[in-house]
Amino acid sequence: MPRPPAENKTAPNPWSWTCLAGLFVCGLLLFTQLFNSAFDLPPEARNLSPFDPAIFATGEIEAVDLGSLHRDPDLRRLGIWIALILGVHALAHWIRPLRRIGEKVWKGFLRIPHKPYVLSLVAAQFLLAAGLSHFAFERMPHVQDAIGQLFQARIFADGQLWAQPFRLSGPFSFYTVIEGDRWFSQHPPGLPLLLVPFIHAGAAWLLNPLLGAGCSFLTYRLARMLFGDPTSRLALLLCLASPFHAFMSASFLSW
Repeated sequence: MPRPPAENKTAPNPWSWTCLAGLFVCGLLLFTQLFNSAFDLPPEARNLSPFDPAIFATGEIEAVDLGSLHRDPDLRRLGIWIALILGVHALAHWIRPLRRIGEKVWKGFLRIPHKPYVLSLVAAQFLLAAGLSHFAFERMPHVQDAIGQLFQARIFADGQLWAQPFRLSGPFSFYTVIEGDRWFSQHPPGLPLLLVPFIHAGAAWLLNPLLGAGCSFLTYRLARMLFGDPTSRLALLLCLASPFHAFMSASFLSW
């Protein structure tokens, strides 16, 4: 019997999928930035925590003049990135030599040996986060939530579940710490418990860089299991290129 004609399947162009994903993310960021820029809190509420009851006693939220949004530096940077992505997408489709170069680079990227690629990028993620934590953040928390979690971790490191309040507690009042007859952090105990051995070792700032590198590896493994090798390689590379991932990995914030 004659065989049915084989289906003509064309491999997806990585350039197209990458550019479409980038455009989607940029569109989402643009919508979020426009929403955040179009409304502004009164001056007396700008430095308040969203958990502070005083924020509900402020004046009405005022709408910002839409004509002034073009002066927002965040929107300008976002517009530049959108223009760059559209430009790369157009060049990849309309200029064949550049498209061939991109395909050669992609094929060469896929030929990199599996284990050295994964180990080198995971190690680079750890070194990047550890360097930011050591030199930029000076091995200390700078965000209220991170301070509260390190406070709880030090309580755990002393073998206690809570701390006794100070006699003069006013100057030490902090909104991420539950204050009363016992002081403890409002956050779940997971990250503070993980911090305990690092506090005893005098290197509490190294926990999150390790967690960040582990998160990158788990992202790679999940992408490889669900989508295959090319997507997992790209996902691991994007983890290393993500400023937010680097910031979280260098801070004392929980994941």
